[in-house]
Amino acid sequence: LKAAVYLGKKDSASARKQLERALELQPTYVPAAINLAQLDLQEKNPQAARRRLEAMLKKDKDNAEVLLALANLGPGIGATQQEQIDWLERASKVSPGSALPQLMLARLYARAGATKKALIAAQQAQVISPDNPEVLDTLGRIQMVARERNPALATYGKLVTLQPKSPVALYRLAGAQAANANPAAAADTLRKALS
Repeated sequence: LKAAVYLGKKDSASARKQLERALELQPTYVPAAINLAQLDLQEKNPQAARRRLEAMLKKDKDNAEVLLALANLGPGIGATQQEQIDWLERASKVSPGSALPQLMLARLYARAGATKKALIAAQQAQVISPDNPEVLDTLGRIQMVARERNPALATYGKLVTLQPKSPVALYRLAGAQAANANPAAAADTLRKALS
């Protein structure tokens, strides 16, 4: 908490000291290591950030939080796409009840243009967390890219049911309606988004 206060005051050096002290007291305290890695990145030292997180993994090879942090910081710490995929798959195995690893994996595959793999990962995330708006939005976007228009329509319909006053959800539903050759419904949904 002291580190957060120092970061708020833009005093990175003092924040770093507090985070390092937290790790001295509890060497496996992941939030401190992640924050130190982010400070390393801010100070243009990606190798130190990566070493710090990998050292945490050596202490606990199945720590999903560290695996997710490595994957999240991947491009910034010089990780390859395959390393990011491996970290996310490991995180998914050690934390099967969490949709986040699959969601991150879906987005990673989608950015890489591997639509089929992205779709599978997004569907697995939905199985884990069927009413998660973030999961539904990601699944719907990937379904649209994969030209699975009817499933996208159903996905966005569910999203709008969960978030009826969300202009983003309504906008996405309108896009799926238009893609399904229903311009009248799309126009009506866009009016709802505007209101």
